[in-house]
Amino acid sequence: MTEKNMKNISVRTMKDLTEKFQVIIRFKGLKPVTKTFNCLEDAEEFVETTKPKLKQQAKKTKCNIKMEQKGNPTYAEFMQEDLAQILNDFIESDRAITRHKKNYPTIMKYVGRVSVGQIKTSWVNAYITKLRTKTTLRKTTFSYETIASHMGVMALAIRWRAEQLDLAPPQLPFSKKLFPKNWENKRDRRLKKIEERRIMDTMRGFTKKSKYHWRLLVRLALETGARMQEMLMAEWDEFDIDRRLWIIPADHIKTDTERAVPLSRAATRIMRLLRLLSSPKSNRPFHRLGFTDSVSTSFHRLMLDIGIKNYRFHDLRHEAISRMVLHKRKLSVFEIMKIVGHSSPEMLARYANLRGDEMVARMD
Repeated sequence: MTEKNMKNISVRTMKDLTEKFQVIIRFKGLKPVTKTFNCLEDAEEFVETTKPKLKQQAKKTKCNIKMEQKGNPTYAEFMQEDLAQILNDFIESDRAITRHKKNYPTIMKYVGRVSVGQIKTSWVNAYITKLRTKTTLRKTTFSYETIASHMGVMALAIRWRAEQLDLAPPQLPFSKKLFPKNWENKRDRRLKKIEERRIMDTMRGFTKKSKYHWRLLVRLALETGARMQEMLMAEWDEFDIDRRLWIIPADHIKTDTERAVPLSRAATRIMRLLRLLSSPKSNRPFHRLGFTDSVSTSFHRLMLDIGIKNYRFHDLRHEAISRMVLHKRKLSVFEIMKIVGHSSPEMLARYANLRGDEMVARMD
């Protein structure tokens, strides 16, 4: 019996001296779930599949109880509510998506104690200034894009709380005009052929079990233009390799919109290799790699170690989109936008950083 299941499973000796395994799973606010099994494996499987569902149900129950306890305050009382508590309740609600949950820990670290009514332009400016003086796990300052995302989560949480109380939501006094001129981090870093070879050669020399997954992750990024989280969160049922199609679900995508990605022949070969490396214990193609934060940090350190300056994993998406525009001549601009998940030609233009010599070659 695994250690994490010991507290949920007990052994019962029956009158005929046979042993049965009783499962009891308790969560505050829910009735205990009890079931008895003849073998330990069935009991452990039941715990593994049932416990996460009950945990989510308990969260919803806790949130509903909090809402009932708060009653139905007036607008003036709502303006006195603590923003941190509203954010906490929002994250536990069905409205919060993966992107909100990812930003939540950092927001809570720096938001401090402030009521809804105290959120003025001066408070927003102070929050911006505070984050611009703090450093991330990668030892860089928080970007204005990240701060804008934080403000978006705060605005959604306040609107959600107002809707729960049937009150008109106040407007968060935030505008990107509060940022300095030219604040946007418009990346135009392209990957040189010699740099690509150096990355692949270095990963080929890895001794850890994840070395094949690292190389295939970079290659798939360059073939599809997919975001890191879309690849790392991917599961096998998203792929139809025979039809050469990858359907990315909305909850894996930054824009929360399902996207269909056609797979090139090279991308299809990558997926077949990943299938050979797959594990019966995981439904993830990249099961030997962690998720966004750890992989991003590891890639950043690798670039520093091998002397490739100012290169981030997300720059592989810029590189892939630039290559699509240059070499996938049968695809229209609209089709490329659909493949990579861009909503406007302007956004595509930001990612397609074409070199002069590349365009010269297309003239003939």
